[in-house]
Amino acid sequence: MNGAPHQDLLKALKIFSHSLTAKFTARSAGQPEAQLKAPVEHLFSAYSNITSHKIVLKDESAVDRLGRPDYAIENNGLLIGYIELKEPDKGANPEKYKGHDADQWARFKNIPNIIYTSANEWALYQNGVLVGNRVHFSGDVCADGEKSVNEENAKELFWLLTEFTSWTPIVPRTPKELAAFLAPFCRLIRDEVIDALKDEKSPMQSLKEEIKKLLFPEAEDMRFADAYAQTVVFALLLAHLEKADVLDLHSAYDTLEKHHSLLSRSLECKVATNIDPLVATKIDPPIVNF
Repeated sequence: MNGAPHQDLLKALKIFSHSLTAKFTARSAGQPEAQLKAPVEHLFSAYSNITSHKIVLKDESAVDRLGRPDYAIENNGLLIGYIELKEPDKGANPEKYKGHDADQWARFKNIPNIIYTSANEWALYQNGVLVGNRVHFSGDVCADGEKSVNEENAKELFWLLTEFTSWTPIVPRTPKELAAFLAPFCRLIRDEVIDALKDEKSPMQSLKEEIKKLLFPEAEDMRFADAYAQTVVFALLLAHLEKADVLDLHSAYDTLEKHHSLLSRSLECKVATNIDPLVATKIDPPIVNF
């Protein structure tokens, strides 16, 4: 592509807007949020070409009652964050959401790097904190076609996407920094465990009874979930130190099974229920340097 990067992105945005206007003005029925998927994928493909990144959007399957972000994003083969799509009339300010969307945000704000977009509005959150300003397009991409975006919109969105795709974790150097670094991931796992315990057939139920007998006879679900989350993160750290590939839970489980039976049992349950991949991704680098 020729010209400044944001000018190339503007061309992609006009295609994005044209596509969405065609979808939303068509007479056939369809879920509003679903109409965003193909145009968003094409927009990221264009951004990937502009920046020479190898960006892949992978659809996320639901594994808990609050669901997953719509896409997990890889950049040059590494998971860097997520994208959550919302209906155009909901906007991209999750702090104003209600009901299911608010409950979902209570979990997703623990994710280190996530974009919320309703097509007309884009926002980047890192560890629950808004980065920069929300990007508001000058028109309505659902009705105004190419006229809904301008060069300033392209500049602002290019900056947001650059911040998103260049994200890397801050490497902790002390035990205190490490604890702060891992706290959001512990909360993510804890919330997943609380959901899993609502299902009487979940393997988490049997593990809870096992751990209660060994360690916490009086533990309620919340205390168990909190202790379990910390145990899983510690198990992944230990597996990493023992040269396991913690991006592969089976590898981590096999590494710990011989000498750390309780820790391996904890990972066994996460193999069955699926750990959030960002937890493993951020433990995989050599973060324990103190």
